[in-house]
Amino acid sequence: QGPDKLQTWMRIADIQREELNDHTAAMTTYSELLREHQGHEAASRNLEALLRAEQLHDALAALLLDRVEHHETARERHGTLRELAAVYLNLLDQPTNAFLVLQKAASEQPREMSTRAELERLAGTTGMWSDLLDTYDTVLEHLSGNEARDLTVQAAELVVEHLNRPQVAVGYYSRALTLDPDHDHSIRAMARLCSDLGRWAELVELLGRIIERTSDYKEQQDFLHRLAE
Repeated sequence: QGPDKLQTWMRIADIQREELNDHTAAMTTYSELLREHQGHEAASRNLEALLRAEQLHDALAALLLDRVEHHETARERHGTLRELAAVYLNLLDQPTNAFLVLQKAASEQPREMSTRAELERLAGTTGMWSDLLDTYDTVLEHLSGNEARDLTVQAAELVVEHLNRPQVAVGYYSRALTLDPDHDHSIRAMARLCSDLGRWAELVELLGRIIERTSDYKEQQDFLHRLAE
């Protein structure tokens, strides 16, 4: 009886949608079906199409959020979360909610660069820089090698530019150098911060590393003078 009832519901909804062009009745039938059979793919997709056609964007967002709960794989959840973020951003004009949804998407697929790029763009719109830093920290748990180094450097630069927390930035640069001890950009950036903060012991060690690495005689002399000060 269960499968027969499900097929009957689907047939009724399809007739309402395709033959009677009664979208309201079809949406009601699909919704009732989904309450009884959560995660039913065909019913969810058909209801989504109707909600988009009728521009019922709040209901569309709720449907996509429910769909995420029934996906079995991280890739599926990531894709639907990206769709949901687009609804919040482009149809509901809710960039904060879009950002929060994309944060979840980034945690599902940490190495997906396009999701991270969209988060960075939205942080500029919403001012959610601290939340973006949280996302970086979450993503970094899943990265290694140069990927981890580069994102750690991005985190350091974010902290300096948008959060004005140079002490925290020093910590990120230190982590980047743990991943890549010869990373010239991190050495120099951390040296500048240590100079500004008066962290002299660390500065001396960093300047020594720069002197060892550079073949520019004038630059070597400039750093030696700084060490002598």
